Amino acid sequence: MARLLVVEDEGDVRELLVRHVRQDGHHVMAAGSAGEALTAVEYHGLPDAAVIDYDLPDMDGVQLLERLRAVRPTLPAVFVTVMWTGDVIARIRATGCRHLPKPFSRHDLHGALRLILPPDGGQGER
Repeated sequence: MARLLVVEDEGDVRELLVRHVRQDGHHVMAAGSAGEALTAVEYHGLPDAAVIDYDLPDMDGVQLLERLRAVRPTLPAVFVTVMWTGDVIARIRATGCRHLPKPFSRHDLHGALRLILPPDGGQGER
């Protein structure tokens, strides 16, 4: 299965995301901020895909994705957020990524990940 980076500053939501993706058989690197995510990636390597909260304490999720894509320009991601303003949605759409509004179900998350992960479950190019 895929290696996923989950970045969410709310601990209970992060734990829920991690539990859901692990139940689907994926390996998870979890972080509570963009800085923690970048450190995890530096230490463990790039993931196959990312699930990123838009509103993080140290930089927004789009900025984080830009930093990750500086290394792997095709890194797929799903943004999770309660922020629904036109500007936020436009920035997310400009990345070519999916948006999953909070609250979401396990089924919604699974469907969004299925759309962005390669058929081999992420075990292709590293």
